[in-house]
Formats: sequence, structure tokens, C-alpha cells
Amino acid sequence: MTLKHKLLTFAAASLLATSFSTTAFAEVNLKKDMSKEQQEKAGLNKLSKEELLYLNQWLSNKDQQATKNNTLTVTKENFGLSKEELIKETTDKITATIKEVSKKKRGRYLLTLANDQVWATMESKRLLLREGDQVEIRKGALDSYVLISKQRGVRVKVRRES
Repeated sequence: MTLKHKLLTFAAASLLATSFSTTAFAEVNLKKDMSKEQQEKAGLNKLSKEELLYLNQWLSNKDQQATKNNTLTVTKENFGLSKEELIKETTDKITATIKEVSKKKRGRYLLTLANDQVWATMESKRLLLREGDQVEIRKGALDSYVLISKQRGVRVKVRRES
């Protein structure tokens, strides 16, 4: 059995198993995504409309699956970690209680939260934060994070330490 016959058999079986609303979708998509020269080099000009439709659907499913698999998720536990370290749910902010406040060099602070996350302030300014204060850390622009304490009127850029 030749490769073309195998492809035809596979495409026909797949088309029977899956219903498609139109055959023009694959052609329009392939024509949009590939030049005529690329289509000829790939042998797409030798395929029927049904085969092109199947190929386009298969590629779309693979793309959707790859996108789904590459989606990064942020949880309260991993909020602020690098993209390489993210693996769970997505969130744009967390709310936590300050467990410990310690001074660093040059007027910066190290904040340990009740969930054991450690955040460092990025700005040199006096903080009025105390142990037991409720704070919110929000995702800012360009992968930055902002710590906000509404009760003390504090807003400061922070970076996740651990």
C-alpha cells in the first residue's frame, strides 16, 4: 500500500468518525497560511478537499492541544515565581497576612507572609507595615508585583524571594 493510499484511508476513516460543517474551511485556511509554492512542496495540491479538510482540522487540534499544554497557571503558593516555575492555576493577586517584617540594606524590607512566601521591597522607602497586617499583592506591568496595604495606606513594588 502506497503512502498516498494510507493517507487516503486514514483521512476517510477520520472523516467518517468526525463531522465537519464545510470543506472550504481547510482550503481557505491552508491558502492563507501557506504560499502556492509551499503547498506544492508539501504535496497539498495532490490532496482532495476532504483530505485538506482533515489535515487542517488535525493541525488545528494539535495547535489547540499545544496551547492548552503550554498555559501557565499561578496559585497562591507559586505567585511571583518565574514562568519556568509556574505549573498550576492562574491568579492576578493574592491576599495574605504578614508574619514577619525585617529590614534589609538601603532602606528596603523583607516581608515573610503567613503562607511562608518571602517578598522583598524594590523601593527604598519607610514602610509602616507590621506583623499581622493584611496585604494584597497584585501582578503589575511587565512581570512586576505591587504590595498594597489599604489599612496603612502603603503601596510598594515587591519581588518574590522564595
